[in-house]
Amino acid sequence: SRARFIQSNRTLMRMNHGARVENGVTSNDESVVYDLDQVEFLNQAHAVEYGERHRATSPTEMGREHAHEGLDSQSRSLGLLGSRRTHFPVRPSAVSTDSFVSRRSLASSATDTVKWMTESVAVAARPYIQQEESRIHVPKYLYRRKCQMACSAFFVAIFGVTGITLFESASKLTEHHIDYTHQHSWRRLDIDEAMPTALLVWYDIPEFYVNHKRFIESKDERIMRTLMNSVSCEDGNFEDLWRRLGVDGTKDPTAAFLEFRSLPQAEFVPCGLIAMSIFTDEPVLKSQDEGLPIVHIDKSDVALTKDVNIFRDRVVDVSDYEEHDFEVRGKGSTEQSKSWLSKGSKGSSFEQFKVWYRQSAAPHVRNLYGKIKEGLPAGTYNVTFPVNSPIWVRDWKVPRKSFIIGTVGSFGNIGACYLLGGLAFTLVGFQLIIGVVFLVI
Repeated sequence: SRARFIQSNRTLMRMNHGARVENGVTSNDESVVYDLDQVEFLNQAHAVEYGERHRATSPTEMGREHAHEGLDSQSRSLGLLGSRRTHFPVRPSAVSTDSFVSRRSLASSATDTVKWMTESVAVAARPYIQQEESRIHVPKYLYRRKCQMACSAFFVAIFGVTGITLFESASKLTEHHIDYTHQHSWRRLDIDEAMPTALLVWYDIPEFYVNHKRFIESKDERIMRTLMNSVSCEDGNFEDLWRRLGVDGTKDPTAAFLEFRSLPQAEFVPCGLIAMSIFTDEPVLKSQDEGLPIVHIDKSDVALTKDVNIFRDRVVDVSDYEEHDFEVRGKGSTEQSKSWLSKGSKGSSFEQFKVWYRQSAAPHVRNLYGKIKEGLPAGTYNVTFPVNSPIWVRDWKVPRKSFIIGTVGSFGNIGACYLLGGLAFTLVGFQLIIGVVFLVI
């Protein structure tokens, strides 16, 4: 603030009298040039007085007092408020003997200049009075070229190692796709290398728009509610079963709730379009080598833990004392309704329903179907489909259906490893571009 005040004082004094100053000497005989050494001395004294006043008063009071009292002291120091013969000090060698300035005009000009400068300094110094300038310069160092290049090199190394690790893990994983439609009764599966570890089985349905808003909101409110959207069974009640079964009930004979279609005044529970479109296909694997049993696919414990907690108190198992397996009741309610859910008949096990009730975020459905715990030896297998719904390809225009058998590593299946590895290498390229930019600039 002091250095700023001194510089401003010098410049304003020169500009005020219209003099073109060169090394302290004027080229205009009609102007008066101040003695710069004396002005600098007065400025330093004024700055000291300004600092002492700042410690004793608030910013508002300081500015007010400085504008009035400081003006008098400054003018008095310059000799403007003395006797009638007192004049502003000048350099005799630079001014002719007959170049004198009247007391009134000089006092008026200098008074306005000093007054303006004192108010400007008070305003400029106000932010520093409220909060001192930080002396820590570490954050600023982060924006320097070398630091940015070092950060880019660090992230290139981290993401590069991550991408290589993920791609290496993906190279050790295998997947076998079994594509089929409702016109296929069986498909052939060739396994060249043995898969001794536990395997996972998924079903894959492309171009099925389960992420549509109308589809997502079509749920049974007794089972699941959402925070942002309301749910209802509109277009997904008992009278709407023709969407899946047809008018005569033969459109999809594999539907698990087919037996409820003929019941009078029956209630479709759980209701909604999600429940109505449940995937019911079943694959059966058998080796062509004689003497080997049918491969067992374990379909238990395939739902997420959070999904299991949602259904725990809302879908009740009544198979021990009722002819049907499950009844549905709302949360905190004692009234129960008979459900079409079953434990395993026709591929519509309750565990599969838990998985299906969580919609995919994309119009490509890939859900976990089961597990093959003992693995598969190398050889040729026949995959038959005792339950194969025709409605997916024929009526809902899905291009195909697939079952996928594959291994899983520490970072997930082969698709997840390739996806994350590709993302890591993309970040590597981005950091390299940043590093080159800072190197050139």
